Order: sequence, then structure tokens, then C-alpha cells
Amino acid sequence: MKFLKSTTLAVSLAASCLMPMASNASINVSIASATLTQIWSATFDGLVFGQVIVDDGTFFGAVPNIGSPVFGVNRSITFTPTGGTAGGSITYDGTELDQLAVTFPDMTTSILDSATPAQVGTVGGSLNIQTIPHFDGGNDANFDAGGLLGAGSTTVIVDFSTFNDFVGGAPGVIKSCTSTVTTCSSLPALNLDGVRYTLQGTLTLAGGDALTLRVQTANASYYEVDLVTETISPLGKNVPIPAIFIYLSALTFGLLGFVRLRKQA
Repeated sequence: MKFLKSTTLAVSLAASCLMPMASNASINVSIASATLTQIWSATFDGLVFGQVIVDDGTFFGAVPNIGSPVFGVNRSITFTPTGGTAGGSITYDGTELDQLAVTFPDMTTSILDSATPAQVGTVGGSLNIQTIPHFDGGNDANFDAGGLLGAGSTTVIVDFSTFNDFVGGAPGVIKSCTSTVTTCSSLPALNLDGVRYTLQGTLTLAGGDALTLRVQTANASYYEVDLVTETISPLGKNVPIPAIFIYLSALTFGLLGFVRLRKQA
């Protein structure tokens, strides 16, 4: 009986120490790359190409040429990475997105505002999603928030970097700007804060996942960001420990405890 009690106590204590490790099922991974792949601007594309987004009952509406954006043909804005590194992190509890933070590499943004496109240099641009509403379904199969275009939400849920007044000397993410018209002085009046978004892809504990963040602003401008999460070592944090491993480890610790107790007896 003394053997049974001693072994049971040791096993129980060992299991209680190991079980919290298995309960940590939340996924928290770093972002290895972040690429702005396209933007449809209600301001510039509306002016240059006479385009509008039509509310056809879908989540974002009918975004012009969403499947084949080409700068100078059906898009007035394009991005070219110039240095720096992308980064950020994603936290997901298995049901809801808890947090998404993205830092973009340094970029030159070309804006077709005249015969000679404006050139805007940025450093340290970022976006953050921290106040996460529950996903509302919408008409999109992916995780989404903000409601359909037709709902007309104006609540900001994606916080994009503010465009500083570079012409006026204000500090911020814009470090350079050249334009033959008034684009540089107009940038502080624009923003890419999102009022609805979807996140397409599957997050895993192993990392190395490809995701697409699609965002729409209050004036119906639309952009996409391709994300890739960092690959995590199988021994990294947040990796669930199989129940059999917990049991065998607890049993081993318990037997070791019993051996020590026998030696002390």
C-alpha cells in the first residue's frame, strides 16, 4: 500500500507539472515576409481610369481588375521594396484572431498622377489589428470582420501607418516624395485604415504558412497583403505535447520518485 501511495503521489505531481504545457494551444507566430501586392485607390484609380467599385452584394463589392492588376493599364499605384525587412506577429486562439501586427519593408510607391508618376519613399510602414471583433461571416468563406460593403461601416479595425506631411517637414513613414503635381502635399489627407478585412489561409503551429490579408477602407479603396509566417522548430513554444508523452513522462518521474522514497525508507 505504501508503494501504491508513494507512486500515485509522485505520478500526480509530475502530471500536474506537465499538463499546463499541453493546454497552451494558442498559436503565436512571427511574420517572415509581408508584401503589398496590389491596391485599388478610390482617389487615384477613380481619377485616372474612371473606375468605381460596384456593390454587387459581395464582401468587398466588384473591385475592378482584382484578378489581373497591372500598373499603368488598370492600376495607378505600384510598390517596389527598396530595403529593410518585413516582420510582425500573429496570435490566434483556434477560433478567433487575437492580434495581427505587420511591419513592411522600405518601399518606393509609384503613383500615376501625371505623365511622370510621383515617387514616394517610405520607411517603417505598418498595420495593426488589435481590437478584434468577432468574425461575422459575411459572404466570404475566410475569417472576416467589418461587415459587407453594403453595410457601410466606418469603424476602423485595421490601423495603417499615418501619412505624414513630408512637404511641411513633419516626421513619419514618408521619407521622400517627388511629383510634378500636388500629390506630395495631398498625402496627409489620405489613409489606408481598414473598415473591413478578410484573412485567407490556415495558421499552423509549425509555421511557414502563406496568408492573404484583404482590406477595404472607408472610401472603398482596397488592397492586399501576402504574408508568410516563420517556420517554427518542432521543439519550439506552443507545440502541444501528445497525451501519451505526458503519461509516460509522468510515470517515469513517478517511478524515480518511488525509488528515492524507497532509498530513504
